[in-house]
Amino acid sequence: MPTSVFVNDRLALRVHRQTGAISVSEIKSLIELYRANPGIFMYDVIQILDDTAAFDFGVEQLQPFKVDYRNLVEGAEPPILLRSAWVCPSPAAWTMLEAWLHERHTLDGLRTDTCLVATLDEAALIFDDDELDAVRSMMGFRPYFSA
Repeated sequence: MPTSVFVNDRLALRVHRQTGAISVSEIKSLIELYRANPGIFMYDVIQILDDTAAFDFGVEQLQPFKVDYRNLVEGAEPPILLRSAWVCPSPAAWTMLEAWLHERHTLDGLRTDTCLVATLDEAALIFDDDELDAVRSMMGFRPYFSA
C-alpha cells in the first residue's frame, strides 16, 4: 500500500493517497508516522483510495488500530471540528472503511465530521468546491510523508 500524504497549508487540508493491498504491517507503519507527526491532525483530510484498494486483513483486526488512532487524535488536541472524507471507488475496501467509520460523528471525542463516498465530487457533502478543485489539481500541496 503505497501511501503518500500531501498538505496545503493555506487551506489547512491534507490529502492521503493509497493504492493497492493494505496490510496490517502497513497500517502499523502509518500509525507510527502519525505518532511522529502529530501536527497532521490540525488539517482536514481527504483520504483517496484508488480502485485497486483492498484490505488483506479482516474487520476483527481493526479495533486496536481504532484505539491507537483515537489516542493519537486526542493527544494532538485538534481544532474544534475537522472534516474527513474517504473517497473510495473500490467495493472491496468499503466493508473495512464502513467498520472504521462506524459510530464516528462530531461528538465522539475525535471532533471529526466524516463521509464515505465513491468519487471526489461526492465529497462536496463536507468540502467546498475550491478545496476539491485544489485536490484535483494538487496545486498548493506539498509532500508531507510517504509510507
